[in-house]
Amino acid sequence: MRKLLIAALLTCIPMAATAKETAYLIDGDMGGELLRYYAKAEIMRGSKVIVDGVCLSACAMYLRQDWKLDICYTPSATFGFHKPYQVLDNGTILTGIGAITTADAGWRTEFFDKMPLAIKAMLTGKQIPEPSAGDPTDRFVFIKARDLSGAVKPCAKDWAAKYRLIDVRDVYITDGK
Repeated sequence: MRKLLIAALLTCIPMAATAKETAYLIDGDMGGELLRYYAKAEIMRGSKVIVDGVCLSACAMYLRQDWKLDICYTPSATFGFHKPYQVLDNGTILTGIGAITTADAGWRTEFFDKMPLAIKAMLTGKQIPEPSAGDPTDRFVFIKARDLSGAVKPCAKDWAAKYRLIDVRDVYITDGK
């Protein structure tokens, strides 16, 4: 009996040593409601996050330093930025000077001020699209992987084999969405 127990324990040791670490994968995330991204970031706090494709709008908020995500990018990563905007119940975008002022303040306090310095430097001086001022909602300032050097770390070449991947879109928050 004792030999059987020892043999069972010894066969488990190699499996435990090769268990994959979990990482969240971003690929094809077009953004959405900011509050949902805050909630998902809280769930993922401290986790490895791999960007392997498009990460637009609210998705780019995962770059915030205060969210404490261990984020890396692959050669196919692209981040897209625009200023925040509010959609009314009837589907129209709130516009006007008040909406523009709110969007500018939101951009500064909730996004720009919390980005890594190198991302701030890349965005400084760029005309960031502003839907509240009439810019199309599908217009972005893009930062591609090749330009991220020094701002975000690149993923290890073996990232796909190294991690058990969970698609960020499959992270559900308490309201079940």
